[in-house]
Amino acid sequence: MATATSAQATAPGDDGEHKVWVCHATSSDTNPYTIIEVDVASTKLEAHEAHKATPNKRWKTDGTWAGASHTADQPKPDIIGTPGDENPPSDCYDSETPSTPPASKVLNPTIDVTAPDCNNTAVTWVGKVDGAVDNADDHVDFDLTSGTVAAGQTIVVTAIAENGYEFSNGKQEVDLEKSFAALPTNCATPPPAPQVNDPCGPNNAVWVLPTGDPKVVWSTLPNGDAQVVPAPGVVFTGNSQVLTFAKPVDSNVACDEPGEVLGTESAAPKPSKKPEVKPTKTSEPQVLGTEAAVPTAVDAGLGSLPAAAPAPGSLLGQLLAGAGVALMLAAGWLMTAGRRKVGAREA
Repeated sequence: MATATSAQATAPGDDGEHKVWVCHATSSDTNPYTIIEVDVASTKLEAHEAHKATPNKRWKTDGTWAGASHTADQPKPDIIGTPGDENPPSDCYDSETPSTPPASKVLNPTIDVTAPDCNNTAVTWVGKVDGAVDNADDHVDFDLTSGTVAAGQTIVVTAIAENGYEFSNGKQEVDLEKSFAALPTNCATPPPAPQVNDPCGPNNAVWVLPTGDPKVVWSTLPNGDAQVVPAPGVVFTGNSQVLTFAKPVDSNVACDEPGEVLGTESAAPKPSKKPEVKPTKTSEPQVLGTEAAVPTAVDAGLGSLPAAAPAPGSLLGQLLAGAGVALMLAAGWLMTAGRRKVGAREA
C-alpha cells in the first residue's frame, strides 16, 4: 500500500524520550491504521501531521470504526496522540486492543532501481514488498511508492507495516535509503547532419564530413550517403547507434560562362577594334618661279611618268623631278622654235 506524499525523514532517536504515538492510516478498511511511535522533533511527525490535515487515504466502503461511522470515499486522516502518553489514542482501535499488537509475520520492503544509462538519464524506482511491487494487499505503506529522480541523488523512503506485521528489525517502521549512480561518462549526443558542398554544375553535391570529435566516427557510403557511429566504447543517447544521412540533393546551378559578369545578362565577348592606320601625307616639292605654268610630260611628248618612279619626297625623286622639268622646258622651246621655222617657210 502507498501514500500520496513524498516525505523523506530521519529515523527517530532510540533513547525512547520525546516520543508520540501515531495511528498511520492505511489503504485497508479491515486494518485501517498502523500504530507507530515517532520522535516529536522528527520530520516524520511533520509528515503525519500533514496527513492528518490533508488525508491521503480514504475509506473504501461504508462502515463504523471506533464508534464513529464513515462512508465510502470519505477521507481517512492520520491520528496523532499527545507527546508523553503511555498508550496510543483509543481511536486507533475499533475495540479494546492491547497497546502493543502482536507481530505475526516478517515482511521485507525494498526499493527497486532502474540504473541510469545513456538512453535513460533519469533514475526510476519503485517500492517492493517481498519482491513484489507495492500494492494495497501487501500490508506495507511506503511514504513514496515510486518516482523519478536525477542520477547521483540519494533518497530516503519510509515503510510502515500494518498491525500484525513487522520488519526484520523487529519494528513496524523502517527507513530505506538508496543512492543512485551517476550518469555514465561514455555517452555522446548524436550529431546533426553535416554541411553540404554543392559547387556549380549538375549532380556534384557531397557531404562535408566533420572532424575533431573523438566520440564519433564519420564515413561516406558508396551511394553518397553520410553515416556516423559512436567511437569504440561510446554510446549515443537515444535508441539509435547508427545515423545515416541520405545523399544531398544537388541544386544543379549552372556555372558562369567565360567573361560573364555576375548579376548581368550573359553576352558574348566583343572583338577588339584594331586601330585605324592613316597614311602619312607627303608634301609635294615646289620649284620657285614655276607656280604659274608647269608644262606636263604630255606637252613634252614624253607620255606618262614611269610607274616605278621614285617617291617625290625622296632626294632622288626631287632630282629627277627637276630634271624632268628641265626636259619639259627644253622640249617646249624646241617645239616653239620648230613652229616658227615652219611659219617662216610658208610665208
